[in-house]
Amino acid sequence: RRLRRVEPLDGKHVAALIAGLDSGSFTERQKSSQVLGQMELAKPALEEALTRSPSLETKRRIELILAKHDGSPWDAELQRALRGVLLLEQIGTPTARQLLQTLASGAAGSLLTQEAQAVLQRLR
Repeated sequence: RRLRRVEPLDGKHVAALIAGLDSGSFTERQKSSQVLGQMELAKPALEEALTRSPSLETKRRIELILAKHDGSPWDAELQRALRGVLLLEQIGTPTARQLLQTLASGAAGSLLTQEAQAVLQRLR
């Protein structure tokens, strides 16, 4: 029940959050930083934003978010999901394969989606 496919990000929403990093409101900057820090798929958009010569505040916040994604271990929820995918591989029933198909159809840049696709390849 807890395994769900990763939905693609809304580009407009991510762009608004990145713009929020340069807001005049400290609260909005903090909120945008926090939300972007939790989005695995926002990394390419953040890297692109760095190439557009952002303000010093925005650059600093983006670099902190990217460092968090690169240097920290995966969060517990992602670890559970990846173990669930491996368990589905071991189970191998038609129902398990159907759930793997659903997970594999998620957002392309997601680690969970990529792992589900790899498992399906191994099962073939």
